[in-house]
Amino acid sequence: MMVVGWVYGIMGFTGYQINAQTVTIGALSLGLGVDYAVHFSVRLEEEVEHNPLASQEMWVTNASATTGRAMFAAALTTAGGFSVLNLSALLPLRLFGQAFVVAIALALLSSLLLLPAFYTPFLKRDAEKFAANHLEAE
Repeated sequence: MMVVGWVYGIMGFTGYQINAQTVTIGALSLGLGVDYAVHFSVRLEEEVEHNPLASQEMWVTNASATTGRAMFAAALTTAGGFSVLNLSALLPLRLFGQAFVVAIALALLSSLLLLPAFYTPFLKRDAEKFAANHLEAE
């Protein structure tokens, strides 16, 4: 939801008007943001399950080194595909391409930078459960 707020905030600040295209950008941003967030949060949970005694920094570092790289590559190729719209002779298509490239970048950054900060309390709670189960197993 933060991505949608940012995208509409940037559009309002830069003078974009609400129309069918900007509403579509919001819906696509939401879908892409959710997709990135799900991928990264699941990977963070896997890191916690694998090593519950590690620090948050270790979980995020390992998740970023694997899933984060794949998400970056996916965002880069998707943004590259939409940036081709900048070559269009039609102004609405150019604006759509520009806005969606910004939305892709914001979705990626929020998943890689903000999600771990907001998700940490849940990860720590899960880590305590996994650590307790691990100690009981021994």
